[in-house]
Amino acid sequence: MVRLTALLVDVGGTLVRDDTWIPLADYSERMAARVGALYDGPEPAWVQDLVAHQFAVEDAPQYEHGIAAEVAAFLAQRGHTASADEVERICRACALPLHEVVEIEPDVRVALEAARRRGLRIAICSNTLWRNDDDSRRDWTELGMADLFDAYVTSNGTGFAKPHPRIFERALQLLEAAPEEAAMVGDQLSRDIAGGKALGIRTIWKRPMGHCRPVEPQPDATITSLAELAPILRDWTA
Repeated sequence: MVRLTALLVDVGGTLVRDDTWIPLADYSERMAARVGALYDGPEPAWVQDLVAHQFAVEDAPQYEHGIAAEVAAFLAQRGHTASADEVERICRACALPLHEVVEIEPDVRVALEAARRRGLRIAICSNTLWRNDDDSRRDWTELGMADLFDAYVTSNGTGFAKPHPRIFERALQLLEAAPEEAAMVGDQLSRDIAGGKALGIRTIWKRPMGHCRPVEPQPDATITSLAELAPILRDWTA
């Protein structure tokens, strides 16, 4: 087995606890305040519609991510023609700081510091609606964990979402690793595990609590918490 040199890590359900996201109403209120603050005077009439709108999630078969184009089209339908710069500012405002909206898994620092000690380079590899790569870097810097990561790769910043190969390829390129030298840690079989296996990346499934459906595709290893990651990485870096 080729020695592991790189680790790709999902965020939602892996590094953060999905049962701790703030209520949707609170999330929407914070988004509206941030978007409204971009403009002088009263809040634009379309802001509340924007934060309530269900923008399309990247889906098969293309898994393309195009939130900026969707926002521009949404605004145009409401009579507001926005420049590319304005759309970008709106998207950045909608990317709420992670530490304000969800709790981090308790074993993140210990697990990733152990991976670091084994010489692994580590990248965030995350499907995101609003967050781009810089937003992700900001999030982990504000959480005091920027020292744990070498790269931040999001579907927003890539243009494609997991399981599309492009997002994995970007992460591998930034970590200077071949697929067989890398492992992907994530909680979604259809996104993290299927996408990683398709490229020859080893996969570690963080099994969600209460999962009772068939496990397909089969990961190379399974954990229920990040505290169980160290022995797997020890074997794969030996």
